[in-house]
This record gives sequence, structure tokens and C-alpha cells, in this order.
Amino acid sequence: MSGDIPKPFVELETERLRLRRIVPADIGRVFRGLSDPLVIAHYGVAYDSLEATQRQMDWFEEIHAAGTGVWWGICEPGDDAPLMGACGLNDVKAEHGRGELGYWLLPGHWGQGIATECVGAMLEHAFGAMVLHRVGADVDAEIMRAAGCSSGSGSGSRAYVAVTNGRTVRTST
Repeated sequence: MSGDIPKPFVELETERLRLRRIVPADIGRVFRGLSDPLVIAHYGVAYDSLEATQRQMDWFEEIHAAGTGVWWGICEPGDDAPLMGACGLNDVKAEHGRGELGYWLLPGHWGQGIATECVGAMLEHAFGAMVLHRVGADVDAEIMRAAGCSSGSGSGSRAYVAVTNGRTVRTST
């Protein structure tokens, strides 16, 4: 069926990165990211303990099993490379051929083009293997403006970007 998440879990690779399944051993790095004030200021999900972070770990598995999403751990190539962040597609609606994209990176990895590389790989997978037609993202509008992606004179704190069949078709702030 169009939009189904391929099973078993599909790893992605870019020129510099490996996008792999998030495993139980990653909980410490997930907690580190989702409790970091710099990350959560832009991401919107936060945890205050390893125990609470387990809900996020369970969610990664649940959405993949249900076919409503897939999230990858971002790391360098190699089996023992630590997580530097996570990225994924969620709220996938196979019947409508659409999903939502998200990511977060530990601050030490910001400004290196990692997010751009991951988003490219995810969109290629979404429009290819997953047969989606539309992927959206709720993003920090200030980051979009700083990156030269302003959609005009909007001054909101959040922006929504939609990509349909590989083309950005709408941005709003």
C-alpha cells in the first residue's frame, strides 16, 4: 500500500552520516538531547529524567510498528558511533500519502550541515520507498529566516513548510 513504512527497519546513509534504528542503549543520548535547553527551545518535546525519556523510546518503536512513522538515530558510520541527534517522519497517513518531518541535534553538532544532509535523505526515502507525496514540518521561524528561507514579512515564532513531490510548495509564519 502507498505510504507504508518499509519493514524491516531501513537504515539510510549519506555522504557523512548513518541514519540507524534508535536502540535501548541510546536512551542516555536521547535524554541528553531532549533535556538540553538549547534543543528543547526549538523542538517542543522535553524530558526531565531517563525514566520519562523511556516514553520517547517506546514511541519510536510504536510508530514504526504501526506504520505511522519512522525515526532514525543520527551518527557517523560505524557500529559504535554515538548518537548526535535523531530525525524522522511521523503522523504518516498512508491513505493521503503524507507525513510530518522532524529532527533534533545535540548543540555540539549544530552548524555543520548535518540537519540538511539528514532532511535530504529522509525526503528521498519519503518520496521514494514510502511513496509519500507530501511532507510537512513545523519549524522555528527564526531559524528559517536566519537560513534565508523567509516566507515574507511574517513575524511568528513558528513556521510550517510543506514539500509536495519534492518541491517546496508552501511556507507560512
